[in-house]
Amino acid sequence: LGPEWILLIRWVALGIGLIIAMLLIWRFTRARRADDAPDAEDAWRERVFSADLAKKQLRDLLRRRRHGVRTHLIDLSRPPRTVREAYRYLATLGAREGVARAEPETATRYSARLSRAWPASDTPIAALTARYHRVRYGDHLDPGPDLAAAVEEWEAVWRQRREAGEEGEQWAETSATTESG
Repeated sequence: LGPEWILLIRWVALGIGLIIAMLLIWRFTRARRADDAPDAEDAWRERVFSADLAKKQLRDLLRRRRHGVRTHLIDLSRPPRTVREAYRYLATLGAREGVARAEPETATRYSARLSRAWPASDTPIAALTARYHRVRYGDHLDPGPDLAAAVEEWEAVWRQRREAGEEGEQWAETSATTESG
């Protein structure tokens, strides 16, 4: 066979393949009702694919892709603007210091675990968690009257953790000089 015939056979095979694919997609997307199936009286099958799903997938396909996940860094030295943000600062500080909040862990259990890890900050952690609960689950407004106290409690925890970090650095320096001397 000449190259023209081989090219024609390839195009015919591609066309048949596309027709079969379109028939299969049509068959799967068509809803089957009880009157369509002669042997089943109460048979009802929903569509495997829907028009909404196809539109969403097409939009996602044509949408620009993001270039990696960008994490938003939290500046813990800036005062929080809301009670929720103060609690978010507390959880971020815990994660940075190796006491991260587990996904299914409640705020109360996390604050108890954080208090055990940082006993000097026990009181402000408990108070900040209570304020967070009132704002999150109660009827208090987030930037409401609890905000000033939440900021003070956050700053107390932040100050105590910085002091603990400085003491740890001093202890490491003195132990290093003691071991070498």
